[in-house]
Amino acid sequence: MKQITLKTEKDFNKIHHLPFNREYSVRQDLIKNMNHSGFIVPIILMFTNIVDGQWKLWLLDGQNRMITARFLRINVTAQIITPTNVNTIEDLVHLVSTMNVTSKRWKLQNYIEVFNFLGYPQYRRLLQIKHECPFSLNTVAQMLMGIHGRGGVSKIVSTGKFKIQDEKRTIEAIEYAASLTKWCKVEARMLISLKRVMSLPNFDKELFSKKYENNIDLLKELRLPDYTELFSSWVK
Repeated sequence: MKQITLKTEKDFNKIHHLPFNREYSVRQDLIKNMNHSGFIVPIILMFTNIVDGQWKLWLLDGQNRMITARFLRINVTAQIITPTNVNTIEDLVHLVSTMNVTSKRWKLQNYIEVFNFLGYPQYRRLLQIKHECPFSLNTVAQMLMGIHGRGGVSKIVSTGKFKIQDEKRTIEAIEYAASLTKWCKVEARMLISLKRVMSLPNFDKELFSKKYENNIDLLKELRLPDYTELFSSWVK
């Protein structure tokens, strides 16, 4: 690990912001802290060619602090790391996401937006479907992968391994759920269970809709972790 100090505009211009990293800005709280205590925690840099094929110094952590210090004309201390296990852009995404020095931990949406930016078509399609419905990315991703339980969704999505396995039935369930909302809101757990019961051989939309309408008071009161058993009883 090598430590350097950025002092001039020429020094700062040698540092490149990752194209997929989150937005950065000059922050008032950092202005106050730096005017009081100076620049304390070093930013993290990496010299690599895995981003765009050219060897450059890339800023992995501390973009808000660096841009604020640059605004205040304060010298910036930086550490250049050389991790041995970062050989691909996916490795770099994972490394950046785990850095939590002054920023918030990444959410599922951050990973999805990164892999969409990197040109992963499955992630682009996931975002398209999510934008067309009111359900969360976690719920839509789970349904598209054909996973029955919530466990493992975040890990799969955050490592770039998300694959759409069941788009047709997912879209059908979302579209049908929209028609049910005129009687009662369809929660995420209801939607997941609805997708399951729609695959039953005896499922009939008209009959199920009537059951749904007749049980709106019950549905508004219930807070079940899984509605599959209840919905299945309406199909028999």
